[in-house]
Amino acid sequence: MSFDVVRTPAAFLFAALSLLAVTGCPDVETPAMDIDLDPGIDLPGTTDGDSEGPPPVDPDAGSSGSSGSASDGPPIDPDGGSSDGSSSGEPSDDHAPPSCNEESIQLTVEPPQVTLLLDKSYSMIEFSWDHDGDPLTPTITRWNSLHNVVDALAHDVEDEMELGMVLFPSPSVADNDTNTACMVDPAPGAPVAPHNADAIVGALPPADATDLYGGTPTSGGLQVVLDHLEAIADGRPQAVVLVTDGAANCMAGSSGMGVFTEYDMGLVPLVTQARVAGIPTYVVGVDIVDAVGTYPQDNPYLRLSEVAEAGGVPREGAAEAFYNTTDEAELLTALDGITTELGCTLMLDTPAMFVNQLSVEVDGVEVPRVDECGPDGVGWRLLQDHAPFDSIELCSASCDAAHLVAELDVTYACPPEG
Repeated sequence: MSFDVVRTPAAFLFAALSLLAVTGCPDVETPAMDIDLDPGIDLPGTTDGDSEGPPPVDPDAGSSGSSGSASDGPPIDPDGGSSDGSSSGEPSDDHAPPSCNEESIQLTVEPPQVTLLLDKSYSMIEFSWDHDGDPLTPTITRWNSLHNVVDALAHDVEDEMELGMVLFPSPSVADNDTNTACMVDPAPGAPVAPHNADAIVGALPPADATDLYGGTPTSGGLQVVLDHLEAIADGRPQAVVLVTDGAANCMAGSSGMGVFTEYDMGLVPLVTQARVAGIPTYVVGVDIVDAVGTYPQDNPYLRLSEVAEAGGVPREGAAEAFYNTTDEAELLTALDGITTELGCTLMLDTPAMFVNQLSVEVDGVEVPRVDECGPDGVGWRLLQDHAPFDSIELCSASCDAAHLVAELDVTYACPPEG
């Protein structure tokens, strides 16, 4: 089956962005602005109703409970002086806060480095599914669908991001012997590289393979990914996209049938470690059932939810924290949405230290901060739960608008006193 993936050409920002950092400003209210971005994108004004509230904030990191517009900023020195008592500058007009200690920094948003962590355990060919929602067509294996989707997706996004791929367990695992079922190759099947789709697809077992074996050593595969990403790190955003049809087993120290039956309790700590290091993990499930399974003897739905939360990028606005797919089209949609989100993520050279410090403008008009991106695709959100906040995501429509003008202004408000 072939797919035509329709993507917004402007979904990825590869233009120079201007970052405006302003410090030491006096407490001046800024009115909400009506936003009209050409061509054909009408964004609402920045009002209290534009978002569902700020993301969770560390109580020590600053105030919460405002929409993030300039009018809701934290309290600052009413005299407008800087911390050393010097003057902070004069207002540039009657409505905007004065500019003081302005610094213009050029940022270049380059393709993120993303590794696909793919499950090729025995269950991926043991079970078939209705891949197209048509009961009149034959079912195919989960692996067949995953192969088709990775082929389509990798060729679709290879110009916008650098992709790599790790399989778990190793393709060399030839049976379900407990002594070898958890083997993982020490290097990626396809290292992260630009224009890498052919290499990724070429490293996959054939779509119609029926000789896939082994357990689900997700932790082993993830460690290979993290070692590789650390080796190639150059300051660009990095991420892991995990695709699996079950909960992890192959826990370190397990033996005998425990290799298959015991859930790997080490996975969530490893995913958390990656997130703390700045590498989020997106989780995509293949036909996951909310019930206790046999291999391992645990509930994969609950366990993958834990992994998705630990990865720092749980699914927004859905019952599941992970992307639970039930056919090939849903699997492609999930992976396509994840790659789009990655392309609209911006790293800040100067992290914000409190929630309401940042305001974002596109083409001179303010974009509202939102708790999560909604169907209209308008807004931006913080990607960390607490300070320092060093990256933001532009929602799809705002990402497109920023691409059209090739510029985005991020303003840093004055830090609160005390």
